[in-house]
Amino acid sequence: MILSEFISKFYPFILSLQLWITSYLTYSISDLFPIPRVIPGHYVPGGSDFRYCDVSDDSDLLAIDELNVWPTPVVLGESLKVHIFGTFQKSITPNATWGYSIDINNGERSTSGLIDLCDVMNMIEQPNKKPHTCPPEKGGAIVTIGAYMFSWYGPGQYKARFDAKTEEGERIYCVEADVWLAEKNDTQSGKLELE
Repeated sequence: MILSEFISKFYPFILSLQLWITSYLTYSISDLFPIPRVIPGHYVPGGSDFRYCDVSDDSDLLAIDELNVWPTPVVLGESLKVHIFGTFQKSITPNATWGYSIDINNGERSTSGLIDLCDVMNMIEQPNKKPHTCPPEKGGAIVTIGAYMFSWYGPGQYKARFDAKTEEGERIYCVEADVWLAEKNDTQSGKLELE
């Protein structure tokens, strides 16, 4: 029997065996070695400069599918919007907080604080729920955070960290980014030239 006859005769069997082995191994390996959703230090999906904090893990209450920042690049003296697409693993209790810390030019200037989470999340859209409802409930959500990028501190290297927690201390999410921020027509730094 030549090879082509052998393949044509046993091809259905070989194909079903290959599919069975592939599905069995995929199922077994993923059960034995689950792939984490959140990997500290890795970029959050969505194409922004945000990455998960070192304290982030799969137990975070907001499973982020994507985080977008608009406009990109972010410019001082302009507004920006952050859109977070994800799923709240459980309903968030009232009095949740949003901690922020911003370091400019390696400690030359810094600011930090703690704000009520509902004051930061300008809009939370959830299926079958009234828009702008805060605190959010368990389920899918699109969270919009808007801000004006004041140019008080001037252009420079900014390191920002945003850490949201429930009143009980459970982490909702934590993201951080290192970015160069320039003013709209900043040509001195050579980093940004917008018209």
